[in-house]
Amino acid sequence: MTGEEFNDLSRENPNIGLVRPFWNFEQFHRDLWKDLDVTVLICQRKTKNITQLCLESLLRFYPDIPILVVDGNSQDDSTLYLDYKSIICPNVKVWHRTAELNSHGVTMNEAIHGYITTEYVLLMDSDVITMRYGYIEGMLQQMKEHRMSEKPMYATGTLMLVTRQNFACGAPDNISDVLRYAHPSCSLYHVPTYKSLNAPFTDHGAPCVYNMLAAESHGLIIGYWPVDKYVAHLSGASWCVPKTIWNHDNDVPLRPFLTFIVTNEKQVLELAGQEDHDFDIVPLGNLVSDSVVVHDAEALLVTNHLYDLRFRIHGEYVCHLNFTIDRVDKIIVTLMKKAVIEYKAPDELFVGGLRIVKRHVWQRKDCLL
Repeated sequence: MTGEEFNDLSRENPNIGLVRPFWNFEQFHRDLWKDLDVTVLICQRKTKNITQLCLESLLRFYPDIPILVVDGNSQDDSTLYLDYKSIICPNVKVWHRTAELNSHGVTMNEAIHGYITTEYVLLMDSDVITMRYGYIEGMLQQMKEHRMSEKPMYATGTLMLVTRQNFACGAPDNISDVLRYAHPSCSLYHVPTYKSLNAPFTDHGAPCVYNMLAAESHGLIIGYWPVDKYVAHLSGASWCVPKTIWNHDNDVPLRPFLTFIVTNEKQVLELAGQEDHDFDIVPLGNLVSDSVVVHDAEALLVTNHLYDLRFRIHGEYVCHLNFTIDRVDKIIVTLMKKAVIEYKAPDELFVGGLRIVKRHVWQRKDCLL
């Protein structure tokens, strides 16, 4: 059969090729979330490590869901991380809030009124780790099923039964003292209803309490969804003194910003003095000589030192320090982050005389040189 005959046959009988390594299905998911009409709202301030766990775990299961992260004038490495994520993930938006410091409740209220345009908003604490897929869809379905009822559901998710007389700070004394409280650690709210209640989240230990009281007075339902079966809440990791810590990484795969390929011990000692340690180090690979095929291309004769490192490079960017480099500026990693953000995450660029390359570009090209 000739190629032309096979192409004619394929048009009449659609079929799938065995290798489709670069198929991009992101737009499918973006259209899906547009129809679901929800935005995740996360507020953070100077908590890069836990915010990274929160955001990366969420993106692991929901890579295209709309997300708004509000940064409370951190002016530290957390802002560099968020700016980089907003460049490489079009669904992640960052609002750098530079006003005077306010509470979680005030910040959420400003974000909902000024930036949330979807029908629903999922409030999520910056120390919540997504462990499984399915809870956002479940809450949306529950909410929509009750929207047209006589008593519509206003919020659902992490339900707490708290005291009414002490404004949600503590357990209720009796049944008449119970207030149903959709905790902002991980709860879904109906945005138009929130704006109509005229009871904003406030500067309070329980920032949603006045909003919950108003919802109750309007006969709105505060629902429950078992989010604790889907997420882990570190609870207090961002505000407690002393801070709450956790005993493992919750199985969240995190990439360093940079992978340095080093050629001698001197370079390792130089990198140890970096002010920002958001990188890993991989020693130069063994000499490899082989014939390889890159997908459908012709076979190549490859002789190099890097081919065996193909699956050992984990950084967002790669920097190969050749044997002539003995000195590395102690702030080079920070400078590289700022340059990548300034130039909108290019495939490659030079910073301080060093060349850095995006991981996927390096894997497809440089490692075969």
